[in-house]
Amino acid sequence: MKVLASSAAALAAVAIPLAMVAQPASTQTAQPAPQSPACGERQQIVASLGMQYREKQQAVGVVDSDTLLEVFVSGTGTWTIVATDPEGLSCIVFFGEGWDSKIPVSDASA
Repeated sequence: MKVLASSAAALAAVAIPLAMVAQPASTQTAQPAPQSPACGERQQIVASLGMQYREKQQAVGVVDSDTLLEVFVSGTGTWTIVATDPEGLSCIVFFGEGWDSKIPVSDASA
């Protein structure tokens, strides 16, 4: 999925609907849907995930060379995927529970 980071409105338009429908019915009560809006300053989103769900950054990647995609995970298995544009606007894209971390990928050429 590509997220257009050049427009905060486009990022919000993608993230809000996905955050509301992205989880299976069985997980809908485990972690309440984010309050509207599902977007805000990155620092506030990260702090909220840490305080409310004890989630910490587990993985990070770049989409379209300018959108940061982060996965936050708690010790109990709740998880949240956050997309952040170059201006620092972050939106919750997906969230759920039952995260299962695998062995980290290593560079075979190293």
